[in-house]
Amino acid sequence: MNQDFTLNMLVGGFADCSPSWKNRIEPYDQCYKFYLPVRGAASVSDSAMRYALKPGFLYFISGYRLKSQECPDGMAVHWMHFTPASFYLNRQLLRVPCVHKWPVKKVAWAVKIMRRISSLFENASSLDLAENSLSRKASFSLICQTQAMMLYLVSDLLETFVKTEDDEPPPQLERLRRTIIHMDLHFIDNPPLADLAELVEMAPNAFHRLFREAMGVTPYNYMLAKRLDHGLRLLTDTHHTVNKVALACGYADPLYFSRVFKRHFGKSPSQSREDFSRIP
Repeated sequence: MNQDFTLNMLVGGFADCSPSWKNRIEPYDQCYKFYLPVRGAASVSDSAMRYALKPGFLYFISGYRLKSQECPDGMAVHWMHFTPASFYLNRQLLRVPCVHKWPVKKVAWAVKIMRRISSLFENASSLDLAENSLSRKASFSLICQTQAMMLYLVSDLLETFVKTEDDEPPPQLERLRRTIIHMDLHFIDNPPLADLAELVEMAPNAFHRLFREAMGVTPYNYMLAKRLDHGLRLLTDTHHTVNKVALACGYADPLYFSRVFKRHFGKSPSQSREDFSRIP
């Protein structure tokens, strides 16, 4: 199956984490992270164990598994949040442990890229907010290097933790392939269930049942999550007003968009834009 291996960088930069970082798990943590501590220490936990974060290592952290975090003495860290564009790639990453680390000597080139990104900003608390967008600040070569860095580290994770025989999707996902690709391209338009079912020559009810069994969510909620994630990226990466973001996500009524957004993320679009800059 052809896959989209694009990794979407959401936010990142450099932060001095204070003790208030403790237990601050937000809806925004539903992503993956790279952390490069340079001073101090912290720890994060999943449901099974606690992991120390300290200088000398580059860390991968799965926000989907996070349960708590602590930073009693402070930590200075270069950081980056990202999500895969492909559902299938995300499905593989969900099999990776909550935390994995590489010695900085082993990935010195990746460390250099993360430091270069942070150095672009005088007050680099977050690099994808309005004027601080990576695409506005970085050279094209650095943007390419950043994508290459993320892909290399992700490939190393998959090689280490995901068995080769698990690479192929199960038959029910393979049957849904054409529809999933269509949904990933046209989620803004929210195509009707009957049209989606027709793509795989199934009755709407049977398609809905198979999709939910295979994906864990309904077709509508799958596209809803993608629309709202798109909205969150626009809020943190552009100057667009909430009205314009709502339209870009397929909502003609900004008030309705705000209600749906708040129900999904727990905060309004305006509050999310403000808070996102302070979350390493």
